[in-house]
Amino acid sequence: MQAELEAQSVIGYPANAVESLGLSPADQAEYLARAGKNLSGWYCLMMAQDSVLAEFRQADIPVAVLKGAAAAANYPQPNSRSMGDIDLIVPPDHFEQAFSLMERLGWENDIELEINPRHAGFKKAGCPEIELHRYFSTCTNKQQAHFLDQTIYDAIPRTEWTDVAGFSVPVLPPLENGLVLLAHVNQHLGSGLGLRQILDWQMFVDAHLTDELWERSFQHAAQQIGMEKLAVTTTWLCRTYLGLQTSAMWFDEADAQLASDLLLYIMQRGNMGRKMERGAQATRTVLHNLRSPAALVRYLYEGGRAHWAPARKHAWLAPAACFYQVGHVIRKGLSRNASMSELVTDARSAKEDIDLLKRLEVTRM
Repeated sequence: MQAELEAQSVIGYPANAVESLGLSPADQAEYLARAGKNLSGWYCLMMAQDSVLAEFRQADIPVAVLKGAAAAANYPQPNSRSMGDIDLIVPPDHFEQAFSLMERLGWENDIELEINPRHAGFKKAGCPEIELHRYFSTCTNKQQAHFLDQTIYDAIPRTEWTDVAGFSVPVLPPLENGLVLLAHVNQHLGSGLGLRQILDWQMFVDAHLTDELWERSFQHAAQQIGMEKLAVTTTWLCRTYLGLQTSAMWFDEADAQLASDLLLYIMQRGNMGRKMERGAQATRTVLHNLRSPAALVRYLYEGGRAHWAPARKHAWLAPAACFYQVGHVIRKGLSRNASMSELVTDARSAKEDIDLLKRLEVTRM
């Protein structure tokens, strides 16, 4: 059980109920030690975030926290929510100012924006990584991506500084915060969705997503980003299998079999693919991107530029980045030394994943 909780990044969630879990004294002590380590990490991250946010306020830079502490705000015990890194977003016209501020504070940008234009990753000794977002959406549909990102930008001036276990956190209004959490579920469906993202959504639904909010604005927004069916199915899953208690009925017509298949996918893949063997995950990534010519070209182009520095320096080499990525994939495949039966199994599993995602009508696979 402990290994599963860690793989799903929810080790701290049942800490308050540990005495009712029927563990042996030795297992209970080991679990509490792991949960305590998670708690310590939570406070370290929140203190680093608190320090940076104070500088943003001092510089008068509008900012919102995405996921992380903004998701934890909906938990009964916010410090039970496992934390990884810190995600911040500012309006586009404040991005350069925020980037410069991070550098002045001693944070080092660890990845070129040309490689990942979505966000700048900042690192500092002894601190969690901070991702400063230019935009948030990973939707492949440009209209859907624009709708989500513009919705977030428009909401940043309306962030509410919310108390989260003693820390003040700028949280987007419920509609926009919920869209971010739903999009985060969507984002990781192809790479390994886990219970942490599902529980983030469940806690948001429990705290905010009433029938009135759904009918007034959330359903329309979910339709605009192509995730209405994902919202309905995931919420039905939470009520049926994870103990969500709500009087809301907006998701009552969900496909029960689809929700069951989604839960099985989550339990097999773990949080962000951590439960998948690395070689198998790489194989599935390639196969997922073979689903359409546009997805394949995007994968080869972006991967080639990330792995081949000359293509980032010289625009005329960009088309050749696709061929470089083909060679990179072949080299990785050969180094894995997988048998034909393993590759066939991976291909079959990837096909099942893609079929599930198509049934969910998601916008990123």
